[in-house]
Amino acid sequence: MEFQEENIAEKPAGYGQRLKQSILAWSKKPSVFHGLLTGVLLFVSKFVFYLSNNWEFIFEPSWMFFSFLIMGIAMFMAQRVEKQGEVHYNYKQALFTCSRIVFIAIFMSVFADFVLYYIVDGSLASQTLKIQIDKTILAFNELPVDMGDTDKDRIIEELRKSNPAALSSLFSNVFSKVLMNEILVLIIALFFRQRRDSNQWLKD
Repeated sequence: MEFQEENIAEKPAGYGQRLKQSILAWSKKPSVFHGLLTGVLLFVSKFVFYLSNNWEFIFEPSWMFFSFLIMGIAMFMAQRVEKQGEVHYNYKQALFTCSRIVFIAIFMSVFADFVLYYIVDGSLASQTLKIQIDKTILAFNELPVDMGDTDKDRIIEELRKSNPAALSSLFSNVFSKVLMNEILVLIIALFFRQRRDSNQWLKD
């Protein structure tokens, strides 16, 4: 009976130690480092746009291209390091490497919005909403197919009721941006994987 009680007492400590080691090993991955580095760059960039009165730039297609470009560079650098020591760097490993970078970078980018909305400038959310409405109206004029006025008014009205600074909006922003980028990551990981040598058995 005493022996069983000792095992029960020791098991949580063992689990906790293994969890700590797993977290430590995960934090040392090159993809985590490059994800944080990319996130810091996006975080600082948003503050630069805000302080230079160019906040509307983050709603331009060029910002989305710039964001994904630096994430792509980070993916390339991280997978080169993570490939080392791997006998076979498969698609799953390449996908996880790229996904870690995307999630960490986007989370830090949206965290910059949180800091700006809640700590730096409480009026920035209303400025953001105005920019979003203006961009939406401009997009209506560029649609290849004309949309009815009723539908346009409904979309604009829903936008006016929204709050970019709401926590639900920020979480939704993280989810939608990660999902959007993951579609491209699924393709990029194909190029980063290391194909298994079909003649390896001859070399062995």
